[in-house]
Amino acid sequence: MGGSATSYVVDVAKADDVHKTAEQMRREVGDVDILVNNAGIFYGGELLKLKEAHIRRTFDVNTLSHFWTVKEFLPAMIEKNCGHIVTIASMVAKSGTAYMVDYSASKYAVYGFTEALNEELMKLGKNGVKSTTVCPAFVSTGLVKQIRDKITTLLTPGTVAVEVVKGIQYKQEHVYIPRIL
Repeated sequence: MGGSATSYVVDVAKADDVHKTAEQMRREVGDVDILVNNAGIFYGGELLKLKEAHIRRTFDVNTLSHFWTVKEFLPAMIEKNCGHIVTIASMVAKSGTAYMVDYSASKYAVYGFTEALNEELMKLGKNGVKSTTVCPAFVSTGLVKQIRDKITTLLTPGTVAVEVVKGIQYKQEHVYIPRIL
């Protein structure tokens, strides 16, 4: 369509790496107008059998990474009073799921992170900086191979992407996929 894209590889769980990459991005392409926080990992399993390292990594990637990316890109959005932060949470952020206690808790935390951030932006008078929290059901991304629920089917990444773009365009605070949820 005539546009261009530049990609960067970064471990979003490492604040220093995010900072260095953000500095490089600002030098090479300028400020970010839309930040999409979509990193996620999933170990899952029975809570009492989860390894401490896996629980910590889940929160580093699924939750704490949002702090590092937002701290890097929000200042320019605040200065211009314009921008959009998209948080990809999960439907399990709204309804905890057995054998996904670590994942559910990490996604619930980012849901709360975005709600609190919205309130902070409102109190700062920065109504031009918007956010959208996306809660999809299970998506066929490799994190989940199959589901045992007879009602729910795996969503495609394309289906989710279309709904995310609509959410941004319509400045929706929350997007649930499928919408019936």
